[in-house]
Amino acid sequence: MSWVTSNELNNSHFVIERSKDAKSFIPVSSKITSKAPGGNSQTDLSYAFNDISPLNGHNYYRLQQTDMDGHISYSHVVDVYFGQEMVVNMYPNPVSSILSVDIQSIVSSKTYIKISDATGRLVRQVEISLIPGSNNTQLDMKDLSDGVYLVNVTNNVGLNFTQTIRKK
Repeated sequence: MSWVTSNELNNSHFVIERSKDAKSFIPVSSKITSKAPGGNSQTDLSYAFNDISPLNGHNYYRLQQTDMDGHISYSHVVDVYFGQEMVVNMYPNPVSSILSVDIQSIVSSKTYIKISDATGRLVRQVEISLIPGSNNTQLDMKDLSDGVYLVNVTNNVGLNFTQTIRKK
């Protein structure tokens, strides 16, 4: 998982939580300390976490953010599918013009890539046909406004992968 903050105010740390049913969450990371000096920043700061033992199938993740005063807030929930069928990688993040989406697949499938803005509004949708092996799609992000976007990859054989991408 990777995420970018564009503004932090009194941020102490983050914790990644995972669920198998999108209802009951447990921590899967230790505290990820804020990179912001004193917990305050108005510049982009990038964070990453790798779940080294994901559940097979759907994994629901959310980000718990804790302020210096102990106040806790949560991100939206993202569904990441782990299985033998596909592996998805998106880069660069943040992106300024072209977002590469690499998908390793062992099956052929019709696949949809949907880009939504921070309000959930669909701003772009692409349909691709995957073949077994390595597949790469280039998405032109130049015309999108700077900000945070959710890129969701789904197909007709069970893949549902979402990643937060920052456009700048």
